Amino acid sequence: MMSRTIEVSEKTYQRAEKLAALIHQDVDEILTMLLEVSLPLIPEIDVDRPIPKLSDADILALSQLQMQPDADQRHSELLAQQNARPLHDSERIELNALMHVYEIGMLYKAQALEEAVRRNNPKNLTYYLNLPYSIRLVPDEDGTWFAEIPELPGCMTVGDSKLDALDMLEDAKLTWISGALLAGDVIPEQEKMHG
Repeated sequence: MMSRTIEVSEKTYQRAEKLAALIHQDVDEILTMLLEVSLPLIPEIDVDRPIPKLSDADILALSQLQMQPDADQRHSELLAQQNARPLHDSERIELNALMHVYEIGMLYKAQALEEAVRRNNPKNLTYYLNLPYSIRLVPDEDGTWFAEIPELPGCMTVGDSKLDALDMLEDAKLTWISGALLAGDVIPEQEKMHG
């Protein structure tokens, strides 16, 4: 085992102290446990090789990156619980860690998709992702939320909450646009949406 000194914000340390008191463990043990639980969920990327230098096969694999099924399921469960009741400190910490893992995965995926598109198209993925597409958000009787981007046919999802649906819609938009770019399909642009 290695020993390192790390600096955390006062708020993070106080939250770790609360959790440590709740489960009768040392703060250092809590911080170590949180790192050991959350870091394996983050995909290992060779940071010595920038994404533009990766092979086409590596770019393709990275562009199809998904959260591990168990982590994805737990992420959805915690989001649903958050809507039903206030989360306990340990659940909030776990949800924050899973959200961070999700965001890192999406960042890697977006960078890989952008690189794949850049290799095949002069307009990059970021250009299309930043267009002001409209969002339709509709509650369902079962408590879930339907979300879609009408300008992108088939770009839709259902989430346990508004936030969950909107987060999943961003992933669906990323997948829709990158797929269209890779296939050479026409993607609606602002002038065509509002012109």
